[in-house]
Amino acid sequence: MWRSGGARRVGSQWTPPVELVREPDTPSWNPVLFHANDGRLWLYYQFGPSASTWTAGRRYNSDEGLTWWPVEHLPASLVGPVRAKPLILADGTIVSGTSVETYRSWAVWIERSSDNGATWKKIGPITVPVDPEAPGVKSEIPVQVPGSADWKNTVGIIQPSVVSMGGKKLRLYARSTAKVGEGGQGMRGGFLGCWAHVDAGSAAGSA
Repeated sequence: MWRSGGARRVGSQWTPPVELVREPDTPSWNPVLFHANDGRLWLYYQFGPSASTWTAGRRYNSDEGLTWWPVEHLPASLVGPVRAKPLILADGTIVSGTSVETYRSWAVWIERSSDNGATWKKIGPITVPVDPEAPGVKSEIPVQVPGSADWKNTVGIIQPSVVSMGGKKLRLYARSTAKVGEGGQGMRGGFLGCWAHVDAGSAAGSA
């Protein structure tokens, strides 16, 4: 995994590419760079052979990408902001949508940090009702990909993104399986992490 864009711009010039992460004997996925309110620049990512086996990693720097602290691997089930940038609220709270893919089951979670990304609280799972009569989908991905043959039986939502709706309302959008409904799921919640599902299209909550 290389620095965003392959290089760092200094004035009008780009410096040579710098490798940020190389996990031994396995690929890395879904990198995200973001600034916390304390000015620290974080890199979060996942690594492992398949989505159901991914572990999350991170590292940070305080000089706009010049020098980086060592990689830290997160505990199992804690993900942090990967794939999509987190929402950083006015008070510095970081809100990130995360998801877990296991055998025939997907689920979305909210992870929140009130100390500029040093520690995280996990809230969830956030789910939507499943239509047991829905036919599901046929996978066109080769059967050697782990779990692909069972995608027609997989239910749930993954890959959430959180946006502000103003005030203390947030909205979450996620990708769903055919047994849930259309791909964009809108969910509303309060800053304190009170999330609940109502139907396949929306979920309401309050701070």
